[in-house]
Amino acid sequence: MRPVSIKSKSTPGLKGWRFRYTDPVTKRRAYHTVWQRDKEQAYRGFLKFMEGRDSQRRGLPDNSGWEISYTDLLKQFLSEAPISTEARRDRLKLVLHRNELGLLTAADLANVGRLTTRCRKLVETKGEHYVIFSVQRMIKQLSRWAATEAKILSVDPLLGWKRLSWSGHKKNRRAFLPEDIWAIMGAADEFDGLCGHRHSSSMVFKTLLLTGSRPGVMINANIDALGPDRVVLPPGSSKKRNGMATLTPAFVAELRRYCVGRKPTDPLLLSHEGARVDRLNIGRYFQRCMTLAFVRMEWPKDDPLAVIVDPVEVAFLIYNGRQRGFDGAPPRDPKKIEVRQKLVSDIETTAAKIGPAVAARLKDRDLYTLRKTHISWARQLVNPDSVKLQVGHAPRDVEERHYLDLVDACESSEAVWSVFIGERQLRQQRAAAPPKMAEGKEVAYFLATDDGKNENAPRVGRASSSQVIVTSDSYKWCTRRDSNSRPQPSQGCALSS
Repeated sequence: MRPVSIKSKSTPGLKGWRFRYTDPVTKRRAYHTVWQRDKEQAYRGFLKFMEGRDSQRRGLPDNSGWEISYTDLLKQFLSEAPISTEARRDRLKLVLHRNELGLLTAADLANVGRLTTRCRKLVETKGEHYVIFSVQRMIKQLSRWAATEAKILSVDPLLGWKRLSWSGHKKNRRAFLPEDIWAIMGAADEFDGLCGHRHSSSMVFKTLLLTGSRPGVMINANIDALGPDRVVLPPGSSKKRNGMATLTPAFVAELRRYCVGRKPTDPLLLSHEGARVDRLNIGRYFQRCMTLAFVRMEWPKDDPLAVIVDPVEVAFLIYNGRQRGFDGAPPRDPKKIEVRQKLVSDIETTAAKIGPAVAARLKDRDLYTLRKTHISWARQLVNPDSVKLQVGHAPRDVEERHYLDLVDACESSEAVWSVFIGERQLRQQRAAAPPKMAEGKEVAYFLATDDGKNENAPRVGRASSSQVIVTSDSYKWCTRRDSNSRPQPSQGCALSS
């Protein structure tokens, strides 16, 4: 066996030795190049390569994958691994490319003790939440893929690697009551009118509530997935199953009107600009809508400042931690400056008064709470097996797996719809039910009453200089906050979808 010295054509200055050999697996003549300048080192590398080929011939584990560099392993993982969404792929690329644990080769994954020490040191600068739920979790995903799917590694070295102890608490979401949902939908419509959004955000929230689906999978659905009585979702993966996502005929008709003028391959749910909804942006927007809704629910009716201060300004302060700026140049007139300072002070006073109550309502609630709300409402009214089929919960006992039949998921969506429009009540509802929706009309969302005297009448929200007045077919809104004058109250109307 006489190797031949060669030069690399792709990398200038790189030299190695090419060996001609008979492959013990295929029994054919082949070539193998070892990129080492020294001939003795090239011989040792070639002998190690032949040992690996011989082990493969005898069916023994191939350990050559441990020598692959971390960069090459990561590149192959990002291009070949079955990752659920492109957003998740981008996040994996961002975190793993940082290589904050200092990995050089795949063999470094086997040194669990060193990885744990580096993770604890990284906690001091990056925080335990980032290290546990980003670094550790993603490194374990990379190792599991390399061992089980790509077969690069003979075993998964991080199979028994336990995550660091976490001092935080697990999020325990609290479901919404019907009055919370009505207020949030009204706040969403109000924001859409104020900001001039082309597409309704309340349709996104209603779809998530009535289907009980996870926000991510419903956001990725197209118009062609909308059937006569459900949204046809993919089966899901692993433990994350997708349910039947049935809908009532009334809401399907509403969705059809929402999709008029678009192609079947367009997204079912649209952002404000008309593109596919972004999961992070819609989550933040839902928080804003919740804040405004709960500000109105906690609004101090007997306070003299309630006539002067705009709830939108108070919600902005509570959500952002600062007040919204004024339009135009700063005034020079001392009287106008005094009026502005008084308005800022009144907004801060009102926010400080209702802030704790609003924060209590916002605690442990986000966009995903709509899924929990669907399950909580439906389980009070219909068979729990219908709820599981609707939202995609996996069967657990023998009866659910083998003996249950004729279970109708439509019962779950119909129950939630009946509570949503006020036809049925939950046990937690103590006040009188809101007025029933007449046939052929849209659902109306009501805000807090002005005086609280007539609880059965449609509740009217006070409109101010920056409050939107929403109608069923168009948005009409008043002038923006004036830089030199105090907002004057004006009569508003109920918000409708």
